[in-house]
Formats: sequence, structure tokens, C-alpha cells
Amino acid sequence: MTGQFELTKFVLSSDIRLSLIMSLYGGEDTIENISLKLDKSQGNVLRALNELAEKSLIEKINKTVKLTSFGFFIAFNIKQLYDSYHSLENNSDFWQNHDIDLIHSCFLKRLDIWKSAKLIEYTKFDLTKTFTSYAGNISNSKNMNIILPFYANFYAELILKFLDKNNGNLRLVTTEEIWNLIQKDNKELCGKLLENNNLELNLTDQPLKLFFTVCDNFSSLFLYLDEDSFDDSSMLLIKDKKVLNDALSVFNMYSAILTQ
Repeated sequence: MTGQFELTKFVLSSDIRLSLIMSLYGGEDTIENISLKLDKSQGNVLRALNELAEKSLIEKINKTVKLTSFGFFIAFNIKQLYDSYHSLENNSDFWQNHDIDLIHSCFLKRLDIWKSAKLIEYTKFDLTKTFTSYAGNISNSKNMNIILPFYANFYAELILKFLDKNNGNLRLVTTEEIWNLIQKDNKELCGKLLENNNLELNLTDQPLKLFFTVCDNFSSLFLYLDEDSFDDSSMLLIKDKKVLNDALSVFNMYSAILTQ
């Protein structure tokens, strides 16, 4: 079987093949219906379908056509590619102003989750806008998943406070150095949360260059301006519950890489 890259390129190199793949991504259909949807002649549709069938991307069953499992995989990757592009386009200033070269490729491959995120920025009249927004959201969180790349006690204290108040659960990915500083300033509360199994600690020695939070009610992302400069002036915020499931999948994947 041809490789994933070559097949993706094969689909993208033809408008009609791309349209067919994305149409069938929504479910099986007849050639007649596909022709009407795409406003293409049945002859052209049939020719393109035969090309896709030769690559094992679609299969014909009686009068209907459907994606094969590998065809579905290719369609899914193409959709992610387009959604990632729109994510970069929709919040272009956020991505352009930060050093995304510092972020692991596995995270960058799923930028599609930020496509509809809201950009929160502080202003000269409100220098605490991003922190206030973060605090307001995490105050209502029960299940928390956080990659913490820096130590600032006002953030650590905020997270631990609402973890305790809401009797929640926190999966924290950070470095040993940062965790020691958190414990030093919040020793009693950290001990209580660990003893009650409210806190799961995952330490890593890999560089953490994003402050990524996924909770049951929101997800947020802060980035670095350069290797040493964390930027708390702007934050991407997700509130859509359907997208939060995808954000949690990204967190699980990324945290597994960081702590392996």
C-alpha cells in the first residue's frame, strides 16, 4: 500500500478527489447523490472514484460508495490539516507573536482544537485580564489537567485553592524544581491534597514551553515569546464542551510523551 504522505498528496492534488473524500467522510452515499452534491457529471465522479478505489481509499458496495478504514484515516488527517490552518489564521497574531518552535511536534499536529478559541488579551487599562479570566474559569473546575512550565505562586495558590474547595482532581505535569517551589510555599495544602488523592503528580525533566490547562469546563493555552520569556498577556480559551474532549486527548498524548 502507498504511504500516508503519498496518498494524502494524491488526494490533495485533485479538486474532485478531495471533494469526494471529504463528502464520503460524512458517510456512505450513492454515485448519483454525490454527483448532485458536487455538481459534477456522473462520468467525472465515477472516474475519480475509480482512481480512489485503485488506491484502496474507497470501496463500492452494491449501489453505494464508502471510505475504507484507511480512506477514513486520510480524510481525518486532511480535515485536521485544514482545521489547523484555520486555527493559525483565526488567531494569527497569537501564533506569530510566540515561539512555537519550542513546542513538541505532537502538540502542533493538533492545533485544530484551537480553531474556534477566543483570544483573551490584557490591555493597558486592565493588566490582569488574562489572569482574571483564568481564575474565573478554574474556580468552577473539578477535574483539572495542567502542564505548568513556570513557578508563580499566585497561579499555584489559585489552582490549589480551588482544587481543595471543589474537592476536585488535578493531574499536574511539571518539573521537580517547580514542584519543590510550590510545596515550599504551600506545604500544608499540598500534603493534604496528596494524602486525599486529589493531586496526581507527574514530574518531567523535559523542557515545558507552554502553560496548557484542560478542565471539565474550559481549556486554555499560554505560550512563550522566546526560550526564556513566558507571556501572560494573551491566552487562548476554549469553552465548547465537544472541543474539550479533543483538548483532553491532546493533553493525554502530550503528557505521556513528557513523562515517559
